[in-house]
Amino acid sequence: MFEIDVCYKFIFESMLEDDVLGYIANKVYEYTHAGIFFVSESGEILAYACSGKDQSMRSIIEGHVTLEDYPYFFEEVSPNGEFQTVAAVKDKKKNIGYIIIHYSNEEFRTFFEELGTILTETARQYFEEKQKNTYLNLSLKDYIIGWMIFEGQHFVESEQSHTLKGNYLMALFTDDFSDMAVEAAKLGRIWEHFYLYEEKHSLTVVLYQVSEKNAQKIYQMAQKENLNCYMSETFEDINDCRTKRDLLKQMERIPKICDVRGVKREKDWYLQGIFSYTLPLIEEAGLSDYSILNLIKEDEKNHTELYDTLKMYLLCENNVTMAAEKLHVHRNTLVYRLKQIKDCLELDINNNEISRELLAFMIMYDLSKSSED
Repeated sequence: MFEIDVCYKFIFESMLEDDVLGYIANKVYEYTHAGIFFVSESGEILAYACSGKDQSMRSIIEGHVTLEDYPYFFEEVSPNGEFQTVAAVKDKKKNIGYIIIHYSNEEFRTFFEELGTILTETARQYFEEKQKNTYLNLSLKDYIIGWMIFEGQHFVESEQSHTLKGNYLMALFTDDFSDMAVEAAKLGRIWEHFYLYEEKHSLTVVLYQVSEKNAQKIYQMAQKENLNCYMSETFEDINDCRTKRDLLKQMERIPKICDVRGVKREKDWYLQGIFSYTLPLIEEAGLSDYSILNLIKEDEKNHTELYDTLKMYLLCENNVTMAAEKLHVHRNTLVYRLKQIKDCLELDINNNEISRELLAFMIMYDLSKSSED
């Protein structure tokens, strides 16, 4: 029969070790031959000790609980027939991690439950260091999926990758302007179905079960909430997440020609990305022979805001209401300015081909001017 006092001795000795949790795990395994795992709330395996056959699990290899191994860690009787106890480590009544113990004989349940409870006190400070933000109320499985999407080495080939619920929309938050967790929590209130992946300076949120119609509502609500993020268009394959995340990160590195705050959509910033790479050609070609410069001269002469008004109008896909909200002007004011712009340019700015050319030129012009500054 095992004695809890022996385990107290292990815990006391571990305080002198560099790897406290690893030391405890190894000592408990040596004494009881029970597998023991310290798992953070996001599924990361912080320390463990177990039999050789269990060490071949994908979760052990990758250092993170995977979906295929989830039952092994969190079902009362694991798939290999062992019993287990799970002790939750809490901080302010929230789970921040788990201590999972596997054993072969059910008569030892009381001992291992007591051991798990004791270890939660010792392990709390180490779990707190790994604690994710408390603004987002995600299940452990959702955290695991978020990790697998972006880091799971075998996720793309896994059958599970084709069963996750689409369609998808992605948002990237960075620590440049505000608290990423607070911003992401606002998005989570707009759309409750999401996975999360956190890196040192960024937070990626993957919204799922998003139709095109819902996506437009999400964009609008995100703008009303004044969220600061880079947001993709909808996509169908969960395996495209890594590519989309890389694209959003590229958008974040592109020179900012508009207000850097707010929701930056993939389709609006894609042109900017293209033109930033062609900037040397743009400068060489010259930009002084296009009628759009008449707006700039008009603004300089009469202290108007026609150039910025047109740019915002075109970025909002010629939507008067949306552009007026972005510019913080009355709708009638915007309509009056648009008439002035049409008269000045002598162009139909609502013609699709003309509006695309105008927006492209304005982006190129702004990029060229920013490079001079």
